[in-house]
Amino acid sequence: MTACRLVDEPLAGTAPRADTWWLVEDSGPWGDRAPATSRRHGVRDLASDALRRVLLVRPTVRRKDAEDRALTIWIVSGSGGLPRRHVTSHPAEIVDWPVSGDPSAQQDDETADAPTLLICTNSARDACCGIAGRELVRHLGARIGVWESSHLGGHRFAPTALQTRQGMVYGRLTPEAAIVTLDADALDPALGAFMRGSPALDPAAQVAELAVLTQWGIRGAVTATTDTTVGMDLGDGRRATVTVRPVPLNPRPVSCGAEPTAGTAWEATQVV
Repeated sequence: MTACRLVDEPLAGTAPRADTWWLVEDSGPWGDRAPATSRRHGVRDLASDALRRVLLVRPTVRRKDAEDRALTIWIVSGSGGLPRRHVTSHPAEIVDWPVSGDPSAQQDDETADAPTLLICTNSARDACCGIAGRELVRHLGARIGVWESSHLGGHRFAPTALQTRQGMVYGRLTPEAAIVTLDADALDPALGAFMRGSPALDPAAQVAELAVLTQWGIRGAVTATTDTTVGMDLGDGRRATVTVRPVPLNPRPVSCGAEPTAGTAWEATQVV
């Protein structure tokens, strides 16, 4: 875990892109290429693509009958919102569902037991999350809404997490910050140092959104982008324009044990 935290790289703009998340309950064990290594029939045939990212998830308190239960899938927008739950006794059918989920199922917005804060603990994929992610899970205990997840990306920022209702990915998350974000549907500007970005946005727009949030305390909606600017509607009649620029990064390992590679970060230089 210490080696993971030696990576000197900005968090902002590093959230994985996802228009829609499929959160598939699977007790594991998870291989390094989940869900392809899932033991559950049908799940291993799911694949992530430009419109959908598939995560395996499990409650922090394991269910003994998990493999015998009907398959539960929560579908949530990359920009956040209430997860929609689908339950099926025919897992093989899920590969034919559209991105929005089972078209014949009644939408179920009951979220009392739904994943809210997903903490990556996919140790087979990256040791950083296996150590730092599980340590955070232990700190949080059996709090409602805290679930484990498979590979979220950005394991060099472990512990990393997705807050589904906010549509925000976090990194280097402390137990204190995790408790605050778990209980909040709206983003807290005070936690800006832990935010990687919104999965619904490209990296430059992620950085712009976080710059407006931390400087003005408002989460704006991106309306237009160019190579150097991001326009935002602040929802109160005001608009903001954020100037952004790419910044080359020194070579760094993107996951535990990987060879260092160069990269690019984005920086907000002006908010007006």
